[in-house]
Amino acid sequence: MREMRAVSFIGFLVALGIGIQVPALPLFAQSLGGGAQAVGLVVSAFALMRCVGGASGGPLVRRLGARRMLYTGLYLSAVINACAGLSQSVSELVVLRSAAGFGSAMFTVAATLRVMRMAAPDMRGRASALYQGAFTTGTVAGPAIGSALVSTSPRTPFFVYAAVMVAAGLLARATLGSPGEDRQTEATPPRHGLTDLAAAFTSPVYAAATVTNFALGWTVYGLRMSLIPVFVVEVLHRGAGWVGVGLTATALTQTAALAVAGRLADVWGRRQTVLLGNALIVAAVMVIALTPALPTYLVGMCLMGLGCAASATGATASVADVLHGRGGTEVAVFGVMADLGMVVGPVAGGVLAANAGFETALLSGVVLLVVATGLTARAR
Repeated sequence: MREMRAVSFIGFLVALGIGIQVPALPLFAQSLGGGAQAVGLVVSAFALMRCVGGASGGPLVRRLGARRMLYTGLYLSAVINACAGLSQSVSELVVLRSAAGFGSAMFTVAATLRVMRMAAPDMRGRASALYQGAFTTGTVAGPAIGSALVSTSPRTPFFVYAAVMVAAGLLARATLGSPGEDRQTEATPPRHGLTDLAAAFTSPVYAAATVTNFALGWTVYGLRMSLIPVFVVEVLHRGAGWVGVGLTATALTQTAALAVAGRLADVWGRRQTVLLGNALIVAAVMVIALTPALPTYLVGMCLMGLGCAASATGATASVADVLHGRGGTEVAVFGVMADLGMVVGPVAGGVLAANAGFETALLSGVVLLVVATGLTARAR
């Protein structure tokens, strides 16, 4: 349990650092002479390289071990972000942000694998919830700190992030067991479970969890951050302050619900928890899209947070059950699907919004969630 708390606290530090940079990115890109397109490129480069880094996570885990890969990713992020703070052009910033995305992916794959390995089967839901809760808390707190740091210079958050990553790396080396444990785990064949990617996708449970993660990335992390702000301003005719209220409501309800979601996944069942979560997110999107008003918008954002807590926790615990704490590539692909949804969702949603309206764009997430729900319902 000590290591579980350590991984969760490290996840909090990573999310805090990422959040600290959020207010600085547009200002920094503009100070280097970039326009709105440059800002979008700086943001998307990080997410795209997280996908690439996540996809290569399996071979890296086998070569380095999850523990070493975890703190290597943290140190790499520290160095790259410090260099990014010294960027003299938008192109330099884009390249360095891309490299930072690779380092972030290394940490994410390794941390998820450590969580799966450390938790007993009847505690996997609660372990996943603890880690996700810490990460979400850092995501909420980071932008507030970053906003204060930007007042000194848009470069300052990058240096602060680098310092936080160094501290997280030192904590990881001090608390997360020994390198020999990773080597022994990777070398020991599993008694059950699936450790080949092709074999993993033959498992209905793994396939359903992976599609669910993609739907969450598309809807909760992608459309929520890209379309909802524009929807509030252009459809609800409200100020930008209400965008922040809604996004904060989702984050707070998700954080508050994670402990309950973890217990539900362990006691009630993974499948039932994912089905409940997907149903809540579908209801949230439909409430927001089909009854556009400020009260229903706020209710929908809260429902989205509750649903995300249940779906993400249940899906992660399901993957841990199938893989029995192994399978670096399989864990990496599961994580990459959320990042992929977060990259593709806003682009597709933007096209749909421009040609068919915001309601249709938002409801695209419902279609994916319905598919994920059908696969989950069939998985035993």
